[in-house]
Amino acid sequence: MNRFFIKFVPYIITISVLVLHVIGYLLTVNLEKHHYFLIWSFIALIDMAFAFRCGKLIQRLHKGVYEDALTKVNNRGFFYLKMNEELEKLKKKKSVVSLLMIDIDNFKVINDTYGHVIGDKLVTQLANVLSLNIRKGDSIIRWGGDEFAIILPETSQEYAYNTAERIRQIIEEYMFCFNSIAIKITISIGIASIKEELSIDTFVDLADCALYKAKQTKNTVINLNNL
Repeated sequence: MNRFFIKFVPYIITISVLVLHVIGYLLTVNLEKHHYFLIWSFIALIDMAFAFRCGKLIQRLHKGVYEDALTKVNNRGFFYLKMNEELEKLKKKKSVVSLLMIDIDNFKVINDTYGHVIGDKLVTQLANVLSLNIRKGDSIIRWGGDEFAIILPETSQEYAYNTAERIRQIIEEYMFCFNSIAIKITISIGIASIKEELSIDTFVDLADCALYKAKQTKNTVINLNNL
């Protein structure tokens, strides 16, 4: 039913409004004028309720566009939207934006040992822990698989490194629990920071390069000096 409604929502709204007002006209055509206000007030209330429901539907659809289905954090679509905003800020004022790329160490071993269902639960729980340990203005994105990105607006290399190291230590000490299964993990983090406009893909490549270096030793934070 929901899929049907979404597919044909423009036609359903148009026809519903038309039918409602035709009914209103037919009800008032033979009535005394002093009854018009009551009937059209009732129709106006129905219009308002219907419009509110349509607004809520649009709100849910908009949220779904930028939300990762598994973890409920932001997805790549949101990443590019947000990053474009941050790069525009760099044009207007002297600032710094930093990017963390985070990857679970030995995630394939976890999937092979416990199965992909537990692997998905681990990724979801990790997303929750990361979300609780960033600032309100920061943005966490599920990049794909077991990899996450965190955008840190107006954040220097030093602060980005301290944030990443704090997150790394929290995850290292955290016990991920799923029914009777308890898993300890570590993560590797790559950092890139820029203070001048750069293409998004190049910025991501810089953070990915730092992550690759961190993954060589695992449970490590690497800050790529590109300022």
